Amino acid sequence: MRSSGIVASFNQSAYIEESVLSLAPQVDELVVVDDCSEDDSVERVRSLGISNVRVLPMTQRSGVSRACNLAIESTDAEIIVFQGGDDRSLPGRVERHIADLLDREVMVSASMPSIIDSRGLALTGTVAEEFATPAPSEDPLRRLVFDGNFICAPTAAMRRADYLDLGGYPVGIDLLQDHALWLRALSVGRLAMSTQPFAEYRKHGTNTSRSYVGVDSPRRRRHAAELEYLITSFIEQAPDDVLNRLSAAVGLDVFAKDTASRLASRALLLLTHENRVVQRRGLNLLFRLVQESGSWESLAALSVTPQLLEVLSQAVDHEGSGDVERALRSASQLAKNMVANR
Repeated sequence: MRSSGIVASFNQSAYIEESVLSLAPQVDELVVVDDCSEDDSVERVRSLGISNVRVLPMTQRSGVSRACNLAIESTDAEIIVFQGGDDRSLPGRVERHIADLLDREVMVSASMPSIIDSRGLALTGTVAEEFATPAPSEDPLRRLVFDGNFICAPTAAMRRADYLDLGGYPVGIDLLQDHALWLRALSVGRLAMSTQPFAEYRKHGTNTSRSYVGVDSPRRRRHAAELEYLITSFIEQAPDDVLNRLSAAVGLDVFAKDTASRLASRALLLLTHENRVVQRRGLNLLFRLVQESGSWESLAALSVTPQLLEVLSQAVDHEGSGDVERALRSASQLAKNMVANR
């Protein structure tokens, strides 16, 4: 299977050569897509003179999602290997991806990362706890929805055809673009996750993806906005099998059978999320459900009652400290079942 490495770069002159040299020998082609760097990153890559390395310089700053999409569209390789311009692949990485992706049910091949600092020295795993692997019995899709992203993109690979079929990275989402892709991919296929690292993920002060960690930084606010959009849109558009799968994973009754049940499923899944704005979206859907149903009697089978709406309206308070989970437990037996296994 022909493979192509996709290295996304922006102002990574200090690391880009290491990144390219670690992956180029393992792939048939390596595309460095540079999103209008203001340093000499492009010149450094070209000066390496590696025959299978191609630089794709963007003519205007477009963001990582659009840049990667264009790079992947520009190759005809069957396997796409993701990497950042500051990360490094470990020997044998691509062979392991190909072995995983020979199984057509596997949509994403990835591993836990080895964490390194700006000098390339190893750091402990506790500095990137978000990339700890899920428990063997845990549904990875449930974890992506309710706990956040745990798949480190610089360790991942996909079939190009699957990437394109799923729509690639969503343009405009440039902090959680990989999270968005994994949600779609693991809705229809499996994750092959190795505890043996395939790549080294570099943590340093100028990581674009890590610069939102301040208490109230613009990046943190952007991260929150993207997360709210991703989760709400994913649940609101999920087909019945995904609704049922997520419902079962968090202890909800599986009842996505008719229009009202589907809407209730989506609302209650949103309400079980820990993000307050996502919860508010779930409450909005419950109000919509009541309006469209026309009577409380028609909602009796779903245990959607005036009391449930009342306590949730008080608990889902963006400026307060209402406990939505406690409110759900106290409002109805259905709600109690929903949160019992969270």
